[in-house]
Amino acid sequence: MGYEVTMFVVQHRAGHESCEDGWCNILGMLDLSKLGDGKVSNIISKYHEALKNTPKSKRPFWYDDYGKKEFKITEDKYGDGLPLIPIQEFLDALKDDNAQYRIDEGQTYRRYDAAIALLESFFSNKWEHEIGRGWIHVIPYGH
Repeated sequence: MGYEVTMFVVQHRAGHESCEDGWCNILGMLDLSKLGDGKVSNIISKYHEALKNTPKSKRPFWYDDYGKKEFKITEDKYGDGLPLIPIQEFLDALKDDNAQYRIDEGQTYRRYDAAIALLESFFSNKWEHEIGRGWIHVIPYGH
């Protein structure tokens, strides 16, 4: 993947009566910078490909920073949709890539260290309800 990616951690309660279809509540974000080859890039590609079969009206989105409904964010800066990646799957890919980075470079990648810490924080008891229902996801946003 040759462009920069920001990792958004979102709450997406699909089918919940209080939520508009596709709406995501942003819980956290971290700039991962440019991603090299590896499991993180592969998983992003896999979910981007799967998203192509989802009708645009059902795809994930969020509103701009001020919550104005006329400013709906439905794709990244490259025109790619916003795929929902299960938090555990993305976390596992980050850990695997970071372990490989340690082997190749002699140290872990500092942005992945921060991303892993952020994602692991959602596995506390305070988020148990949302994690258990599959409501917490990662959205990679290319910029």
